[in-house]
Formats: sequence, structure tokens, C-alpha cells
Amino acid sequence: MNPVNTDAADRKEPEGEAAHEAQPLAAEAVRLAGELRLGEALQLLRQAVERRPVPYAVRHLANLELEHERDPARAMETLAPLLSHPGEGRHPYVLGLASSCRSALGDRETALRFLRQAVDAFEKVDRSTARTPAWRACTGVLLRAAGDLGDHREAWKLHQRWSHLHVQSDAWHYAAVAAFNLRRWDEAARAWRRAERGGWLAAGLFADGIDLFKQGLVPPLTLSYRLPVIEMIESLLDEAGAGRLSQDGAARAMAEVPGFALRALGYAFLGPAEEWDERGEVLAVLVAAGGGWGEQLGRNVLNTHRVDPRLKFAAVQGLVRAGIYRPGDEVPIVLDGRLRPIRLWASDLDFEPDPELEQRFEQVMAIQRSGELSGAPEHPEQALRDQARPWVPVVIGYAERLRETGRVEEAHFRLLEAVAAAPDHPLILFALCTLLVDLRELDEASKYLNRLDVSALPPVPQEAVPRLNRLLKAMAKKDLTGVMEAARSLIIDDDPSSS
Repeated sequence: MNPVNTDAADRKEPEGEAAHEAQPLAAEAVRLAGELRLGEALQLLRQAVERRPVPYAVRHLANLELEHERDPARAMETLAPLLSHPGEGRHPYVLGLASSCRSALGDRETALRFLRQAVDAFEKVDRSTARTPAWRACTGVLLRAAGDLGDHREAWKLHQRWSHLHVQSDAWHYAAVAAFNLRRWDEAARAWRRAERGGWLAAGLFADGIDLFKQGLVPPLTLSYRLPVIEMIESLLDEAGAGRLSQDGAARAMAEVPGFALRALGYAFLGPAEEWDERGEVLAVLVAAGGGWGEQLGRNVLNTHRVDPRLKFAAVQGLVRAGIYRPGDEVPIVLDGRLRPIRLWASDLDFEPDPELEQRFEQVMAIQRSGELSGAPEHPEQALRDQARPWVPVVIGYAERLRETGRVEEAHFRLLEAVAAAPDHPLILFALCTLLVDLRELDEASKYLNRLDVSALPPVPQEAVPRLNRLLKAMAKKDLTGVMEAARSLIIDDDPSSS
């Protein structure tokens, strides 16, 4: 996407050796800016303007000082000679850029005056000039100026008036931002798709996430009209997915990096299936760092049936990091189609042998399996709640019981919670792996199977691991005969912790 207008066609080339030297520098700078090599473009533009302040080079320099360096005062200084020039001072690009600079400096009154002059100059030019691509390329800077004033309706009105004139992707992007901020979700998606077709492929990443807002899953956001720098966004996204982006860093990115929150949301909810861990971490940091918006996002995720338990668990983690919930609190979560109160563990898992608890738990599970629920002194869930420190066999046994009774999402959630507390515990990894096999999540199941230390497992599940591996491979190849054979050989006790 070109962040500046390549309006070489409207420049009258000044004469002289200095101008001759400046022109190729400015042209190369515009090319670099089109590739988003903005630092190099700035350096060349400054060299060009020092040799001869060719108007189109000055305009581009001021644009990059505002957009890339975020220095509106310096950009206004650069524009000053053009604003005082009888001809250039009426150029809509110059006036629109000046409007954005004054908005950034807090001078709304002057910014509005510059915008009105820019719109007037753009629309009242002679027909032959109005038809040129260079003149039509001014639409983007004028939409941005209206948006920088916070007037999304005016930006959208200008787009509707001039949409047939847009020649650059930036104009479609600004139109999409205006529509998005007005909650006109379909129009925003269409405008970003148009920007994508115009050559800015990253615009499709923003369009992809529109349905999340349209469905009400994600609370509305107000987007900046500054152009996103995709390389910066992707770098931050990598940091967030790896758990290296702090809560404060994420809050700054959401406030200061245009497009970061929207791109991060699209990745968290719609990203690759093989990157569940990274997607969950991104969602957790958005919830934790997003203030009131983040809290609402987290609650929305917990209160819908349309979201995978892995993202629900990530939302809970984000809400805990934000201080909304604490360990031991009861959190309402929709799992398996019903709103259920899930009590968060108040302490770490207990791995030590406990004969008394083991006997009590076996009694509970035996009665549960028999179906004589009236004879059970308590349910496994109650046994889990009553422990000062959740005991691993209870956790695994309870998850297994949930699977047997069709509460698969809740079982998944509980095992994710267990893995987060004990990432390398072989019995927990084995239990989660078998659940994922049931869900046909083959890549995820293989990931956890490869993580566990087989030698640390009790004999029964240890013997089952190679059979489980064969089953996963047969399923991946869609080898029905192999699946049947592997499934027949895969005889696992109901309680995988038994030896």
C-alpha cells in the first residue's frame, strides 16, 4: 500500500542544476515509501528538498513527518512555504495535510478551516485537472483529514461522494476506518476488500475480522486514521503469541499502534488451527490489557457457545491477570451449551500420595460409574472443590467423568487448567491427548503426546502410548482399516492414573 500520493504528474519541473539533482532523489523516495521503507524515503526526501524544494517532494516529506515520525509541528514547518505560495497554497493535498497536522496539535478550529478549503479546492478545479490520476489521488488525504478531526460521518460522506474517484488503496482504507468507527460493518469490510484488490494485501487481514464485531462477540473499537505498518504489527503479534509482550506493552500497542488490536483479534479468533497456544496468549493479553473494553471482551467470550474452550480458558487467564477474577472465584462460563459456574483453583496442584483421599475418591468414582448417584456421598466436582490443593488423580478422574457424561467442553477446559498448572505432568498430558483424539484434533493430540515423558507414566497408560501413536497416524492418513485396528488394540483403563 502506498502511504503517500505519487502525484508526479501534477508537478511543473523547476529548472536548474539543483532541481535536476532533486528530482531523481524525490522519485526514488516515493518508490521506497510505496514499499513502506519509510526511514530511507525520509532521508532521500530531505536530501531532495535541501537541493531544491520541489513542491511534490515537500508535500511527501511533510506527509512522512506526520505519518511516520509523528511530528506534526515539523510537518507544518515543512509545509509553511507551500501554504504561503499563491498556487501551492490552494492545493488540496497541502491543505488536507495541514488540516491533519493542526488536528494532531490540538488546533481543531484551524484544522476544520483547512479541511473546508481543501474540499472546496478539490471540487472546484477545472474538468481537465479533475480527471487526472494525480488530482484524484488527493481523496485519501482529505478523508484522513476529516477522520483526524474525529468526524467519521464527514469522512464517510466524502467517501460516498468521491468513491468513483479513488485511485489509491489509502483512500479505501480511510473509508473502511470511517465505516468501522460508525459500526457500518459490511461497508467497512467491502472497503478493505477494495483496498486489498488495489494492491494492499494486508487490508484483507482487517476485513477478515469484521464478522466478530457484526456478531457482537467483540465490543466495538474506535480505529485511528493513521496508516498501519504491518511489519510492526506482525512483530508485536509474534511477541504477544510467545508470551513476551507485557501487559503494559500490550496496552501501549493497542493505544498507539494503528491496526494492532484489530489484527490481533483476527488472529486470536480466526488464526491457524496449529497455533492454538499462541492464539490463546494473544487473546489473554488483549483481555488483560484492554481495560473496560478488554473485560467486556473476556466476558463475551465466556458467555457464548460459539467459542472453543481453549479461547474461553485464555479469556479467563486474561481476566485473572487484569484482577477481575482471583483464584478460588466462581466464574460463569457457557460450556457444552449451558452456563455453568466454574470455580478456579485456589492453589497449585497436589502431586503427593494421599491414601485417605485416594480411598474417598475411588468410592465416589465407583458409585458414579455404577449409576447409583443417590448412593454417592458427594460428586467428583464436590470432591474437587473441597480440596485445599487439587489432587491430580481427582482432576483427571473428574475430567474423565465429564467426558463420559457428554460434558466434553468442560472436561477440555479443566484439563487445560491442569496443563497450565503442571505443563509437564505426564498423566495430565496423556488425559488431554486422549480427549483431543476423541475430538479429532489430531495435530493438537500429537503435540501433547510428543511432550509427555512416557517413562514417567504408570504401566497401563505407558503401554497405550505407542498404540495411541498408531491411531493418530492412521487417522491422519484417513486409513479406516488402520484406525479400526489401532482402536481395537487401544485398551485403556477408565482411570489413566491407575497402575
